[in-house]
Amino acid sequence: MPISISALSETDLERRGVLNAGDLISTLPNMTGFESPGSRANLSINLRGVGGGASSNLSTDPAAAMYLDGVYFGKQVGSSLDVAELQRIEVLRGPQGTLYGRNATAGAINFITQKPTGEVGGKLTGEAGSDSLWGVKGTVNTGTLGTVGEGAGALSASFGAMTRERDELYDNTNPDFDGFDDLDRQAYRIALRWEINDQLTVDYAYDESKLH
Repeated sequence: MPISISALSETDLERRGVLNAGDLISTLPNMTGFESPGSRANLSINLRGVGGGASSNLSTDPAAAMYLDGVYFGKQVGSSLDVAELQRIEVLRGPQGTLYGRNATAGAINFITQKPTGEVGGKLTGEAGSDSLWGVKGTVNTGTLGTVGEGAGALSASFGAMTRERDELYDNTNPDFDGFDDLDRQAYRIALRWEINDQLTVDYAYDESKLH
């Protein structure tokens, strides 16, 4: 049975300025959603008009299953995180219960991160815009750090970091309080890859995302 899939490569993500699930909402067809008024970390996503309810309700199960490198986001809370080293994003529309189990009535969203390449390299990108918008994103690959032991394979690592800031889009009539809809987000990532042999590879990653 054919499946409707949108796959965004690293180049596509950079051109569209996509760093999280919230950024996808304005770039893909048949996809809508909103952030919780009380917490920007909570995101409710609708695919083809099917959604999981209010993102402000932390106990609500999503209708669109979300995965980061195969790790499932069980609730909508925290689903609007940034990822410092995104390789691609896949959006599968329509019921995906056979492949992804429960809470995939509307579809599934897969975030796939970059893995250490084993070669020395790096990349630095920046952005600037109105309302004092600015952002910087950088990644570094250390190359092969050396062999773990005789016959135990090689170890490599990569590091990524990003930050985005923007002034408020709406003023507050009360001068004692800040305005609304500003942007202040950071993300960090450390990834290790242990290539034991041609048939066995072990990956470890630490991700951190901050929303202020």
